[in-house]
Amino acid sequence: WYWRDHVTSPIRSWGKLVWGEVYDAKPDLLQSYVDTGMKVTDYNLYDAVQAAFRFGGSLRRLEGSGFAARNGSESMTFIENHDVGAPQNRRLAQAFLAAYAGYPIFYDVKLDDKDLSNLVWIRKNFASGHVISRLSEDDVSIIERDGKLIAAVNQSGSWQSRWISTNFWGGTKLHDYSGHVGDVWVQNDGRVEVSIPPMDYVMLAP
Repeated sequence: WYWRDHVTSPIRSWGKLVWGEVYDAKPDLLQSYVDTGMKVTDYNLYDAVQAAFRFGGSLRRLEGSGFAARNGSESMTFIENHDVGAPQNRRLAQAFLAAYAGYPIFYDVKLDDKDLSNLVWIRKNFASGHVISRLSEDDVSIIERDGKLIAAVNQSGSWQSRWISTNFWGGTKLHDYSGHVGDVWVQNDGRVEVSIPPMDYVMLAP
């Protein structure tokens, strides 16, 4: 009641974004703070990212993970902040964060980082809609943002290619806005082959 009546309501009435750093990963507890009118930090997703994006980690940990999977519009996602450090594979984790549900916070970055600036641009222009898991393996994760974006991450030391089903129309040309691979075409049945360089990512969209 304190946050709802004396903090979030007045600030929201000013047209400001309200969010709180809730240092906990329990979804029900996070939802109780959301119910007062604030967005919340997603430590549930942070824990999954830490376990996944490390040497020997499994990207399977990412599937359906985090408070963002439950309530993406109210989830402040991150891979590091002033209290906790980044995972070992920080660059790949940043790419995943840009494509996943939630409101991403990129911490301790340089404004002239062209790769990160491009990820933010991709986020703003394509990363919306439901998150659909298209492939979940130890070293390869592919998600789709409901006919708007296909984001694929490869945490292995070799090229990986996978055929996946999509919500894109057959005959659609998809461009990799990360610049790491060439254009690909969606087949008539809605399937597309996604190729990812070693220890890298691709962001495919029309």
